[in-house]
Amino acid sequence: ALLCSCAEPIQPQQPAPRGGAVRTVAASALDTAIYRLAPGDTVRVDVYGEPDLSVKLLIDPTGKINYPFLGGVVAAGRTAPQLAAALAAGLRNGYLVNPDVRVSVSDYRPIYISGQVRHPSAYPFTLGLTLQQALALAGGLTDYASPGNIFVQHENAPKSARVRLTMDSQLLPGDTIIVEERTF
Repeated sequence: ALLCSCAEPIQPQQPAPRGGAVRTVAASALDTAIYRLAPGDTVRVDVYGEPDLSVKLLIDPTGKINYPFLGGVVAAGRTAPQLAAALAAGLRNGYLVNPDVRVSVSDYRPIYISGQVRHPSAYPFTLGLTLQQALALAGGLTDYASPGNIFVQHENAPKSARVRLTMDSQLLPGDTIIVEERTF
């Protein structure tokens, strides 16, 4: 399956009942037609019949990958199929007659967990990652955490677009989770 990451804003999601719309929004945002690559994602490029051109590359902070023969190729903001088409076009220009190029995301950029958790940090994103699983990665909530005040800030969304989460809310690559302190 071809996948990519989100360089364009994702519309804020509202909490939904268990198994509801939040799950659908997160899953559809990772669809190849929507998911935009961004710095921090790692892509796998496969060129049929050309093992030397089949590589795994990290998208650098400038949004580019350093691809053999082509040098710096813009990946950020493109979907996996768009990047595959750009690489195929570059390879057609003097290197291969009819290259069959496939691009997939092998590693997504991390999520960030801050606030009242035992180990605030960046953590690897995996498909289907829920808030509950992410909090477990961070060692759980502290005694001062407010379980009802956990928010997500989607990458590239306005700061005012923070969304309250439920434990089964699915996360997206680059999300920042904020666990607020409870009031006493």
